[in-house]
Amino acid sequence: MKESKYNFYARQDDDIWIYNSVSKKVVKIKDSVLKNLKKSIVSLSEEELQKDFGNLIEYGMLCPDLEKEEKQCIENLQKDKMKPKLELTIMASTACNFRCEYCYEELMPKTIDSEFSSVFIKYIEKNVEHFESIFIDWFGGEPLLARKEIILISSQVKSICRLQQVPYVGSITTNGYFLDYKTFLKLLNQNILFYQVTIDGNKEWHDKYRPLKSGEGTYDVIIKNLLQIKKYAPIYRTFRIVIRNNVSKQNYTSCQKFIRIFNQLFQDDKRFQLFQFPIKDWGGERIKKMSNELFDEREVLNKDRNDILESMVASCCLASKRNGFVIDPELKVYKCHHYIQKKYELKYKNEIGYLDKKGNMYLDEKLNIQWTMQIISELCRQCKYLPNCMIICPLQDIKPYRGCKEEKRKQLENKIQEYIRRRVENERCEFYEGSIL
Repeated sequence: MKESKYNFYARQDDDIWIYNSVSKKVVKIKDSVLKNLKKSIVSLSEEELQKDFGNLIEYGMLCPDLEKEEKQCIENLQKDKMKPKLELTIMASTACNFRCEYCYEELMPKTIDSEFSSVFIKYIEKNVEHFESIFIDWFGGEPLLARKEIILISSQVKSICRLQQVPYVGSITTNGYFLDYKTFLKLLNQNILFYQVTIDGNKEWHDKYRPLKSGEGTYDVIIKNLLQIKKYAPIYRTFRIVIRNNVSKQNYTSCQKFIRIFNQLFQDDKRFQLFQFPIKDWGGERIKKMSNELFDEREVLNKDRNDILESMVASCCLASKRNGFVIDPELKVYKCHHYIQKKYELKYKNEIGYLDKKGNMYLDEKLNIQWTMQIISELCRQCKYLPNCMIICPLQDIKPYRGCKEEKRKQLENKIQEYIRRRVENERCEFYEGSIL
């Protein structure tokens, strides 16, 4: 029996906190017990260790074979990517009503229409029986420019899935301007349960960074919409609204002020969450003006986010899944929503197919598999951060360059240490104390 190479440790007085990045479990153990354990691993049998340290074995913190542990970790990844779950991102509209300072999207403005709806519903009807669940994420541009079509499509998908007894859930990433309570309730009634709304700091900075195309501010409308949802949405209704702060060096102080605003307005309703994310250069001309204001990747804002566990637990990106696709208003099929309608080095690898008028999806399976079957290098196999980073973005394998960036490892280390720190503060851990006779 050996200690898992995916264990992380933190000390608090005489206690050691152990986090295992495969099982996602945290255990508190006395330092003296841990020292005895390290001495006893070699001498005690597996049965004796099971008797005294059964929880550590159950949680994967002790394992009989490190090679098998690594192999099982990778196998679980591949199984997840090949599951018969349909996961779609629909670019409901490539147009937008905002003119954000840092927006990378410079797309031809197109919006889904009745023809798109008809074709897409045919596709779902023909294929629903092949999947064990269906998940649809509505994206843009600003998807709520097409809110009537979104509600119509979602209603029909929900009905089709109910008849076939296939679970269906939706999400939407929106600027929040059109997310009034009436619209929210219609979306919620069609199983759209997850929402991401961006607010960049307090009113002054948000209105500067994220105005309407006319230049008018948007902060007051968004806050009003969210407060209406909080007030009128029945407490028994399940949903989650994540408010995202996009942070630069310039608006950092403003985003810290917004934390206090969030706590005052939403902290008492657990359906609302806040996280802060550094503004990144995803391309485009506008972001170049802010190049000196961007945070370094290593400057992670962990202390201000309340989804810290979710942010560090690797989950398969849609693009890396066999049944994960992006569909644009022209019924073209892509793998990654960041790089559609663009002439750049990966264009022909990202656009992998299309939907015809009869609802048939035609794919270049070779390209689809290229996104799905990542080659995990020997260097990555030996890394203790493997469970947390190996499946975040398949572009690292498809681009003509790749390799582990030290800042990514530092970022994960910061997140893990912050997570353990919070568990220590909240004492939300199992206390385990054993003895070696």
